[in-house]
Amino acid sequence: MLGMEYAVSRASPANTKPPTLASAASSIHSTKHPNGHSTPPYVEEDDPRGQLVETLRTQLTDTHNQLDLLNSKLVKSYDRVSTLEDSLDNANDSLNAARARISELEAAKASHEAALETGVLVEREHVAHELSRLMERATEEAAQRGVADAARSRIETELDDLSADLFARANTMVAEARIARAASERKVEETEVH
Repeated sequence: MLGMEYAVSRASPANTKPPTLASAASSIHSTKHPNGHSTPPYVEEDDPRGQLVETLRTQLTDTHNQLDLLNSKLVKSYDRVSTLEDSLDNANDSLNAARARISELEAAKASHEAALETGVLVEREHVAHELSRLMERATEEAAQRGVADAARSRIETELDDLSADLFARANTMVAEARIARAASERKVEETEVH
């Protein structure tokens, strides 16, 4: 959510600074096009200060564009984390259902085995067939549980890796943006002082 906070902070009027002499001059000499972009003010070729200010403005614009792109990537990463969390929840639900079904089948198997041992059931072939069927189902459910456990483990590992990568990238993006902005603003201020 760091990218979204940055986007909000950029739009917040509380974070705007009063215009500087260079920005006022820039707004006087630049014209707005219908698409919202402005043409750079005319800079004379022998005016190094003006060229430096224009270069710094271009770098600052590029930095903002890169930060917007990184914010977009960060939002997509959060969407991926959300999808993985949903998949993990679904895998957990399937695993719990499989465990409950296995418990039912094991109880039915134990009941049939007890009935066979005590001789309550007369048709031993029928009971043996039913027991065999229940054993096959129990084996199948156990196999499904193994698949669900493996899927859950894989999803948890992916989620942990993605979360760690996401936070590392977010921290790097914010740090790089702050450093670039501070350097650009410092250069503009130094240029305006001279």
